[in-house]
Amino acid sequence: MPSIENRSHFKVTVKHRDDLTKTFPHNRSKQAEDYVRSLEAQKLKPKLLRMDDQYAVRDRSVSRVGQTLIAKSMVEAELIKSHLENEHGSPLIFAPSSYTVSAHFTISVSVN
Repeated sequence: MPSIENRSHFKVTVKHRDDLTKTFPHNRSKQAEDYVRSLEAQKLKPKLLRMDDQYAVRDRSVSRVGQTLIAKSMVEAELIKSHLENEHGSPLIFAPSSYTVSAHFTISVSVN
């Protein structure tokens, strides 16, 4: 079953102080929180936000090779997830007539 992981950056902003705006990768939340505390120590009012710009859709299963797809929004990630669920949820269906017809015929090549 596919899962969605938010891999968006963290953004720290201070009102009317664009020079103090910083972004941090998704795996550096501790550094972002430390930066917020350092700004608060300077008597500023920072805001820590999670951006909405990157999501990872992971599909892992015992019967299939795992894959990770990247989406630019939550809506796109949900579409990818539903597509993967539909794709893997239904088995491939082959028309039995194509097998039965081919079983009754053979191809012979005449060599002259």
